[in-house]
Amino acid sequence: MTAEPIDGVVKYQASHTVGDIKTYLCTLPAKLRDTALDALTLFPELDAARTTLHDVGLIGIYPSGIGYGNISLRLAGNLFLISGSGTGSSRLLGKQGYSLVRAFDPLKNTVASFGPVQASSESMTHGAVYDAANKAHCVIHIHSLFLFTSLLAKGFPRTPESIAYGTPALSREVTLLIAEKLSPSDGVFVTAGHNEGVFAYGESIASTLNLILSLNTTKD
Repeated sequence: MTAEPIDGVVKYQASHTVGDIKTYLCTLPAKLRDTALDALTLFPELDAARTTLHDVGLIGIYPSGIGYGNISLRLAGNLFLISGSGTGSSRLLGKQGYSLVRAFDPLKNTVASFGPVQASSESMTHGAVYDAANKAHCVIHIHSLFLFTSLLAKGFPRTPESIAYGTPALSREVTLLIAEKLSPSDGVFVTAGHNEGVFAYGESIASTLNLILSLNTTKD
């Protein structure tokens, strides 16, 4: 039996403002605003994808009450929508379960978010993916012992075992991993220092979801 992964604890310095995300986006400069609002129309698809992941157990909550897994959507630049911290127990989230990450700084270990709920503890890692993979529009982080062990055994790209989740060090390693071994548009990697943790990213919500689900049904 493996130890239950520690997840759901925010390690970065959080600056969160409660408010309506669409209202906030309307205050942005015109080009950024229009791009972000257009991407926001994909929210129902994003939320449905998260429900699918919850239904197959790739996002959820451990018996201890600690949640795991999250999903995000790039809106414009490095602005992205992400499922909120502490939402793993809910099958259906809706708009009240997501946060807008409007700025992040791995060097200072800070994340600034806006919305009805604080951003996921893995927001810094999602940000690192978007920063390094300029064609990615969706990131999914799931927990699966099967995928974690099988992908490691198959030699999938991984971050060092010594690097913990939700840290600036992990963000740096993700940036290097994408630059050296992965594509700017889609890919899968394992966070070897975060038991059961697997990330996937892609150019669309559907392609990223299909990537995870196809791996989850692959048996050795």
